[in-house]
Formats: sequence, C-alpha cells, structure tokens
Amino acid sequence: MSQFGVLPSTVLMLCLWVPIATQRTLLEPCWNCYDFEAAAVHEIGHILGLNHPDVAPQTSTGYPETGRNVYSTVTADNYGMKAYDQPGNPADACLQPWKYVVPGVYPEADDANADTGVRQSIMYSLTEHNPKVCLTPDDIEAINTLYPRCDGQGLTIDTSKEELVGDLMCYKTNYYIGVVRMAVYIVVPVLMIVIFQLLTLSCLKHHHEAKLEGLQDEAKEAHKSKEKHKRKSLEMEQRHREIEGALQTQIASEDKRVEERAQEMAAQMIQARLRGNMDRRALSKGPGEGIPKQQSASMGKQ
Repeated sequence: MSQFGVLPSTVLMLCLWVPIATQRTLLEPCWNCYDFEAAAVHEIGHILGLNHPDVAPQTSTGYPETGRNVYSTVTADNYGMKAYDQPGNPADACLQPWKYVVPGVYPEADDANADTGVRQSIMYSLTEHNPKVCLTPDDIEAINTLYPRCDGQGLTIDTSKEELVGDLMCYKTNYYIGVVRMAVYIVVPVLMIVIFQLLTLSCLKHHHEAKLEGLQDEAKEAHKSKEKHKRKSLEMEQRHREIEGALQTQIASEDKRVEERAQEMAAQMIQARLRGNMDRRALSKGPGEGIPKQQSASMGKQ
C-alpha cells in the first residue's frame, strides 16, 4: 500500500465503488421516488373533488360529468383564469359557473400534453417523478368552478409564471436530496477510505520507524562489539609480538650458552684426551723417561 500510494488507491476504490453507489443510491431510488409535496397537493385535489384529467374519458353528451375533461367558456385562459366580473361576462357567471362549463379541452390552450391531449395539471394520475407543486391554469379554473368566489378574492393567476406574478411565485423547497445522497453514499465513504489509508500508512510508518530504530540500535551494539573485539585483537597481537620477542631473545641466549658450554666441554675433552695420551706415552717409555718440559708446556697451552 505504501508503495502504491494513497491517491492511486483512492482512484482505484472510487472506480470500484462509485458506479455501484450511483446506481443503487441515486439512480434507482430517484427514478422510482415519490415527491411528498407534489403527492400531498395531488391528494388534496382529490379531497376537493378533482379527478385525473389524463385518464377520464371525453364525454360526447354535451353535459358536464364529474371526473371528465371539461372547461369553462367564460373563465378558461392560458394564464390562470379570467375573472368572473370581467367586462362582457354574463352576470350570473359566478353564481352559476357550471352553466358555462362544456365538455372537452380548452381549444386555445397552449399547454396541452402531446401524449394525453389534455392540458397540464397537477392532477395527472402520475405521482412519480413529479417535482412540481404549482397549480396550473386548468387546476385554478377547476377549483374556482367548484368553489367560486364572486368578490374577486380567489386565486386566478397561474403562480408558476414569474412574468405574471413577479415574486409571488409557487415556491418548491429544494432539498438537494441528490447532493445529500451523493455526500452520504459517495463522498463520506471516499473520505473514510482515504482516512483509513492514511491511518494504515501512519501505522506502517510508525512500525517501520520502530523497526529501523531497533536495527540501528543493533547496528550500534554490533559496532561497539566489533570495536571491542578489534581492540582486544590488537592487544593480543601486541602481547603475541612481545612474547615472540622475549622467546627469540631467550632462544638466542640459550643458543649462546649452549655454544659456550659445548666449547668448554670440547676443551675439557681435548685436555682429557691429551693427558691420557701423555700418560700412556710415559708408561710406555718407562721410569726416568718423561716428556720434555718444553713439549709438556706447549701441550698444556694447547
């Protein structure tokens, strides 16, 4: 691990972990998730009496039926709905709103769904993948038709269009759930992996440093022992030279003493032999005959 490095190890673990985490914790849940706020608004619409416009069959009887796609010829508009007291509207438009409701889809609608053929609405039967909580013009018209307010205080403008209402917009809280999931399932594990690697490498470094210190201590002890043995070897060598010198001196003195002793013994042997010869000669010549003094003196010197 220490040779491979922290960054390459992290990249490798990212390549192994991120695709799995992204698929299981981001793509699958978010693709199959339900938005609570949008679902709540949708169900409140059912409580108020609205149905699913994308699955309700169109009526051909000319009479409005509950749960069918209908629109008001007086109030239908692409920007919410027209006010009941707008000039030109019938006087009973607010008191009898269903009188002017006809089956079908508002013909001038610019927000019709290409798949269903009906206008956009939060009351669509699909509650998955619906991050919107704003009421569409079709929803506003339906609520005002079911619960009309003739004092002009009802909501009549599409709040999802900023150009109409300015700051008075339908606000959807952004929880950044994708970022949160990314942080929880990817960033946090990666940080844990990096911290684990750093701790592991730190422990390994500490272990190697301790081992290196032990080896250095052993090397110092070995060096001390080497120096000690080296000094002892030098002392032994010096002592050996001294003993060898003393032995050579003793051998030389013994050789000299032995040589002197040998010369002395040789001289004694020669004298003894000469005396023996003189004694034999004296005995062989008889009494009165002796060796001349000069000759005996010279033999004694020899």
